[in-house]
Amino acid sequence: RSQAERLSGLDDAGGWECFGGSGLSDNGLFMGWAPGQLPTSYPEGSGVLVRPGDFLIVQIHYHFDSEAPEDNSTVRIDWAEEAELEPIEFAQFVGPAEIPCASDESGPLCDRQAALSRAIELYGGEGVLANSINRLCGASPEDFQDMTDGLAASSCTIPIRNFGEIVSVLGHMHEIGTSIRMTLNAGRADEQILLDIPEWSFDWQLNYFPAESIRVSPGDTLLLECAWDRALRDPSLEPSYILWADGTNDEMCFATMATRAATSVQAGSGGISGSDITDVEAIEVPAALAGCLDGTGFSLEQPPARGDVDTLLDELYDCLPPEQVGESLTAIIADNFGGLVGDEGLSCLATRLADRDEARGLLLFTLPDATEAERGSVATLIGDCVSVSSAIAEFGFALPESAAACIDDAGRELLEQAVVDGALPQEQALLGLLTGCI
Repeated sequence: RSQAERLSGLDDAGGWECFGGSGLSDNGLFMGWAPGQLPTSYPEGSGVLVRPGDFLIVQIHYHFDSEAPEDNSTVRIDWAEEAELEPIEFAQFVGPAEIPCASDESGPLCDRQAALSRAIELYGGEGVLANSINRLCGASPEDFQDMTDGLAASSCTIPIRNFGEIVSVLGHMHEIGTSIRMTLNAGRADEQILLDIPEWSFDWQLNYFPAESIRVSPGDTLLLECAWDRALRDPSLEPSYILWADGTNDEMCFATMATRAATSVQAGSGGISGSDITDVEAIEVPAALAGCLDGTGFSLEQPPARGDVDTLLDELYDCLPPEQVGESLTAIIADNFGGLVGDEGLSCLATRLADRDEARGLLLFTLPDATEAERGSVATLIGDCVSVSSAIAEFGFALPESAAACIDDAGRELLEQAVVDGALPQEQALLGLLTGCI
């Protein structure tokens, strides 16, 4: 919050200019609106989790020719009265947007690098994600260089990381989009088309709800496909190579999926939240630890009371060699990070957690009343052992080795803050990180 207040106080205008994300080092998408969308509501019994101390930043995209009247925009939020709600999780999916000039067009901006440089000049690196998205999808501008008849298309297969029942899906492009499609597990026996808009329009930019229950599980993927037609572009605009950027005259290939862990979904609208990484009640306790605790009255399926932490550690270290305690506790961490920690990181964690003080810090971290310092000590442990670049690679995206050191260095603060907050970093923050390093 102090960072937001500092940015807002740089001039007397109020707020600050930003593209892409909010410009903060740590933030997550809470809600979005675009032309065509209706108000968003959630299935009964579910909603977005907001914690004490959270605050909202409202980012609005303006477009004006000669005057900028006072902003009268408002946001309405309905607060739930229920004490317990099933949290909605929100995932973003992106594909390349590369539309070369047609063969009958010419001009300096038809050069991709010139168009890229101009976009970065207008929106900064955070608002121009073309190169980062290409890298994540294993694509390059050369893959699109022959699309010079005015038509272009792209696709990207992305691993799904939020599991449960799909609440809603949404697709987003700009003004020259012609079609967008989201396919679950394309090419497999369980393939399902989640969204198919064959004639794209901003008026169709809605949250769409499955007609039947669809669940996504580990190993599932999403194929995102987009297509464009330069004939739809305003003819008064200077001919230009079009790529992924924040301007209306730029393009995007973007989709979202809202999920919840519930067994049934009623009609409502899409939702947004972060992926919980501290759901201790959902962990699977390794057999070795469970055997040691059998009959002691302790269980790692529920956080121990603060006063019982040292006694619990005595039981564990009396029962197992320190190395095995470290390996078992590491298995719990790995489970909560959804398989995003590589072998090298797991080995580092196992070695560190063989130390009783480090293990004690981990148990204190699970307490509902854990202090910021207690959570911070585990965040430092994760930062020491987990490589952000390796985690992204485990997610399914290949990165150049030359960028690994930059990503790890720049991403450590993001990772440690995510551990303190108890939520995996949002996709927009990761894309912004990649943009600065690739």
